[in-house]
Parts: sequence; structure tokens; C-alpha cells
Amino acid sequence: MTFRSGASRALQTLLLIPALAAPAFCAPPRAAPAGGASPRRNVLLITVESLRADHLGCYGGGPKSTPAIDALAQRGVRFERAYTASVSTGPSVATVLTGVYPVRHGLRGDLGGRLKQGVPTLAEGLAKAGFRTGAVVASFHVDSDHSLERGFQSFDDTMEGLVKRIAGRSKERRADEVVSKGFNFIDAGKKSRRPFFLWLDFYDPHYDYDPPAPLKKQFESDPYTGEVAHLDAQIGVLVEGLHSRGLDLSTDILFVASHGEGLGDHGETGHGTYLFETTARVPLIVIPAPDRTGPGRDASRAAGGAPEVVKQTIGLIDVAPTIYALAGVTPPASLDGRSQREVVTGAKPGAPAQRLFLVEAMEPLLAYGWSPMYAVIEGDHKIVQATRVEAFDLGSDPGETKPIQPIPDWAERLKAFGQPLARQPELAEPEKMRILEAAAALDLPWKDRPTCLEKNSFADPRDRIDLNDRLFRARVAMDQGMIGLAGTLSQEVLQSDPGNFTALELVSFLLVRNGPALMLMDSLEVLQCNYPLRGSGYHIYGHEMEKERKFDKAEQALNVFKLIDPTGEEPYYDLAGVYAEQDQRDRAFEYLAKAIKFGAHDFAFMWRDGRLGRIMQDPRFVKLAGPRPPPRRPQAAPADTPAAK
Repeated sequence: MTFRSGASRALQTLLLIPALAAPAFCAPPRAAPAGGASPRRNVLLITVESLRADHLGCYGGGPKSTPAIDALAQRGVRFERAYTASVSTGPSVATVLTGVYPVRHGLRGDLGGRLKQGVPTLAEGLAKAGFRTGAVVASFHVDSDHSLERGFQSFDDTMEGLVKRIAGRSKERRADEVVSKGFNFIDAGKKSRRPFFLWLDFYDPHYDYDPPAPLKKQFESDPYTGEVAHLDAQIGVLVEGLHSRGLDLSTDILFVASHGEGLGDHGETGHGTYLFETTARVPLIVIPAPDRTGPGRDASRAAGGAPEVVKQTIGLIDVAPTIYALAGVTPPASLDGRSQREVVTGAKPGAPAQRLFLVEAMEPLLAYGWSPMYAVIEGDHKIVQATRVEAFDLGSDPGETKPIQPIPDWAERLKAFGQPLARQPELAEPEKMRILEAAAALDLPWKDRPTCLEKNSFADPRDRIDLNDRLFRARVAMDQGMIGLAGTLSQEVLQSDPGNFTALELVSFLLVRNGPALMLMDSLEVLQCNYPLRGSGYHIYGHEMEKERKFDKAEQALNVFKLIDPTGEEPYYDLAGVYAEQDQRDRAFEYLAKAIKFGAHDFAFMWRDGRLGRIMQDPRFVKLAGPRPPPRRPQAAPADTPAAK
């Protein structure tokens, strides 16, 4: 049973304190050579998860708090009011890579889903134009499971995870490893005449906050800021590495956060549920190659003049069209965003026109069974819509503490803009019928009970603030392998929100591993009846049938799961396990190969999975999973881990 948790390995990180960050790039870069046509530029796209703008010095976070990032802002153009398209990482980054809103690219949350087929990506467009395309990503939120690898000739998302807590198995990379692997890609193309497009995704400021030493001690009372400091130091290493390789004159750099972080403001610990400025507004800095801008601007910056700041609102939908324009590549015709090339190069004086931007939060619906939310921003005017609408004037109320009453007339126009762009994801009617018919054929023990009804009431997330923190921590605990804590927090939530999707899923998962079958069936009944078109109920029921050695029933349940998630790795992997346990080798290898095709790349986990034991001696297993890895060093397991139970 895979829930996106990889094997733990030792924490290895290059430790740099902020004072050591990139001295060569705190000063302006070397002058561009005079005369002649400029060579085609490289493009470096940097995305950071959970980074609040107000924790960067250049955005008012304190003098020299982030010297490397601040130095980039000094050289480039800083957008004061940039907005993500989603407060969840996957959808936001997908918008950065496509230039369209989530409703159009199809990736709506972090719990699953993929880019729609046929949606053009930046990497595809630049690769066709002759760029070498590479990516190094730091978390499973943006890995190939979501089809974000499309167009990248090199896409490095293979990671076993770094221990942030002794019991944790958080599937992520530290910033230093991302930088190192980024240089591996750059250096591999030294002899190539082609420019590169490199996307580096950084995870460090994401919850839970645990900076490496010596920053851990230095920021003991504020570990989030410590993680931002570690990120900043590694951005310094990255930029200095470009300088030492002579690439600083020929590389356009775009630095952006996929979303912010609640940090307890407005009752939100992390992100993904609410749409306050703390999570919806993000840093965006564009540093064009020096020869793109006029000599007056460069001379002003070299003399320590004020950096360029754009105060008008902008959206991350504009990143892709800006990169296309900087790269000299014709963009797809269907983009929602607009190029800011003339703004960042100074070719067109003045500020961009004011526009409307949408930010969505689909995670409340997908993760918790609450109402989704969306916000629309136009200048200082902002609305937030769930089951009810609130309006804010950000000029007079930047902290969003006083919703305007009565609702102003301008709110209706913003609402009309947002409604079509925030449509809920829905299955087509024929697909719904196929799933429901397959579920009925499964003959679940509760299917005919009058209380087995699909959920049709969705609470406004603003009325569930007291539960949101526990749910966020439960999901993080689950990602990190702390299933006991996840189960405890979920049980607390179910006392007041008995139909909560995440709480039901986590409790059911805990019960299928360690609990009595009767209690599991009670939990699964509520889960499957409330959410008959989601895969979790069938997935967990299939594992219970497998545990009871009722393989026909397990296969049937997992096939319903596969019908719901036809391009996900888990249904194929778990069906491979069911077939392997019955020594149906050909079918086991058929489904294992499909699981690997769809992203099941944790081969060390496969070698440890006892369900596959019958087929491990078959040469086909080594061909698919590679050679057996060396045994892991034994480690005492804390009381909360499965190994300790």
C-alpha cells in the first residue's frame, strides 16, 4: 500500500549561513560585451513552495534578511503584488508551466490529478525551439505523477526523502541537493551550443519547519525563517555558480513562490484552504540578462540605485508568456496570461494596465469535503467566495480583518469573472455511471442501507477554522509516515465533522493496518457512501479483502479504484501485489510495469514489499525494479511509527 512515503535516508546538506551567500553576486554582474548580435539566452526558472513575500528583505522582511534573493531583486524587476493561481502547490506550478488557470490545465489539488492531455507546456514549446530542457524538483507535489515532466528531456524527481523528524519520511529534497543536481544538468551540456531551460523547485520553507545546523540553533524560536535563510544561502550558491561558469551574462532568471504560508495568521498554519494575502500573494522577481536592458538602467543599478518595482497586480499566469517572449519563442494561442517582457526589459516605460486575477482553493473540497473557495483581485478590490461572499479593500484593510458591509456593487463584477474559472472538477455522466455500476457490482455490505447517500452539504471553510489546523497537521503527519498521530488528529476531527474526507481516509488507513475489521467497515461505510466517486474507499476495502485472503474481492475493489484513477500508479501497483500473492506472475508483471510507467519509481520499497516476494526471483523483476539494493542499516523506531507497533 503506497501513500507517497519513501524510505528514509541520512540527512546530508551543505550548511551555509546567510552571511556567506554569494558575495560575487551581491555586486552587479560583469558588463555585457559591446557590439554584435546577442547569443540566445538561457532561462532559469526558480519556484519555491510556501514562501511568504514578507519574509524576504526586498519585500520588507528586514534589512539583509535574505541577501542573495535581495541581490537578485536589486538587479531585476520586483513585482510588488503578484498572485498565485492556486494556494496548492501542484496547480500553482502547473499554471507557471502552462500560462493557463487550473480549470483549463486540469490539475486542481495536491491529492492527485494530472495535466490534461493537449495542454501545451513551456518545456514542450522551448524544446521544440531547440532548448535543452531540464528540471530538478524537491517534492512529490510536483513530480511526474502529475504529468509535469512533459517536455523536459531531463526530469529529476527520484528521491527517497530526507528525515526532518526522526519518525518522518517526508518525501523531499533540501535546497543544496536541488542546486547540485541543477549544476549537473548545466555541466552536462557544456559542449552543446543550445541554450538551456532549467526549472528548479525548492521545498525548504514548507511545513514542518526544521532548518539544518547551524541555522537550527540560530533560528530556534523561528524555524520557518531559518528554512528561508537556508534557501537564501543556496540561491546564493546557485547564482555564484552561474557566475563562475560565465553564464551570468546569458541567462534570464525568474524567481517565484508557488504560494505563501499561513504561519498562524487568520488561524491557518500552512496553506491550501484559505485565500488571505498571506498565502495568495507571492514574491515574483524577474532578472533579465544584462544585455536586454538599456545602459541607463544598468548604470543606475551598478551605482546602487533603487531597484525596479512594479506595483500593479500581476498573476503567475503571466510567467509562461513572459518566458516565451524572453526566449523568442511563439507562445500557444490559448494562454490566459500576458507577457511582461517589455516591463522587465524597460522597453516600454510605465506600468502595466490593471487587470483581474483569480486565485482558487480547491483543496477544501478535494481534501475535506467542504466548499471550494476562490478569490478575485482587481487592484485594491478583492472578493473571496465560498458558500458566501466577502469583499475587502486592501488599500484601507491590508490585513483583511474587516469585510465590507454591505457588499459593494463592484463585488458582483469580480464574482462574474471568477465563477467560470473556478468551476468544480466533475466527471462526465457516462464515466460516473461506469464507476457507480462497478461499485454496485462489488456488492458492498452497506450498499442498500438508506443512510448510504452521497454527500451533498458542503460547509464554508471559514466556518471550520477550528478543524483546519488539525487536518493540515494530520495530512503532513501521514506524508511523513507518522500514521499514529495522523489517526489521532483525524479521530478528533470526526467528532464534529463526521463526513470529513481526509479524516475518514486516514482513520480507515490506520484501521486496515492495525484495527479490528468491524471498526474498519464502519469507517469505510461512511467514506464510500459519502464519496462514491472517489477511489479511497475502494482502495482501502481492497486491501482489507487482500488481508483476509479474499483475492477475488480484492481484485474487484481495486479495479473500481483503477476505473476512478486510470493513470495513477497505486491501483496498478496494488493489483500487481494481489496477483503476485496468487503466483499469477504474468499478470503481476503486466501491472507492475504499468505502475512503473505511471510513476512508481521507489524500487527500494518494491524490494521490501513482501507481497511481491513470490516474483522477486523471476528475472523480469530485476529487469523492472533493478538490482536488489543493499540492506538498510537498522534503526530504532519511535513509538509512533508502524515498525514500532
